[in-house]
Amino acid sequence: MNQVKWKDKDGNIKYGTVQYMSRLSKEERPPKGIIRVNDAVMPFYHEVPEKDLIEIPYKSGRYDHDKNKWVDQDEYHQFISDQFEKAQELSDSLGDEFKPGKMFNTPVGDGRAYYVVTKVNKKSVKVEWRGFCPDNWKDQVLGLGGSFPRDTIETLVKRHDGLKKLFSGARI
Repeated sequence: MNQVKWKDKDGNIKYGTVQYMSRLSKEERPPKGIIRVNDAVMPFYHEVPEKDLIEIPYKSGRYDHDKNKWVDQDEYHQFISDQFEKAQELSDSLGDEFKPGKMFNTPVGDGRAYYVVTKVNKKSVKVEWRGFCPDNWKDQVLGLGGSFPRDTIETLVKRHDGLKKLFSGARI
């Protein structure tokens, strides 16, 4: 099993990827019959009864440049694409305002590491990593997120928005 889905206690469908237990120490391993599943988008894991997991077969899909989005992909990757679009819409709706909800990315390897601003103070900003890149890249400095100097994050957000305007012709 790799890509999976399950229903949480409230009946909501959740998506994630199975953690390999062999990488965990005996103390870290959950009880028998419980599987650790990395959340599909957020930087945490769930402990799910193995019997509740449904495997999602992998299908690569394709990128439609006319629509500027992924199409014909499996349910797991479609969920991630939908979450990305929602985050992007929220970020775009803020325009040039530097507020929680602004999204940005940093180039890493052959992909990007995506982050969302979650709190803005006078001198610091909290950001959280999001798993929107298929390889789950993380920036070497930002990691899974945390608190960083405001001017550093504000610069990254402005760069992201500027490049988006420059290359997509989109008005934010």
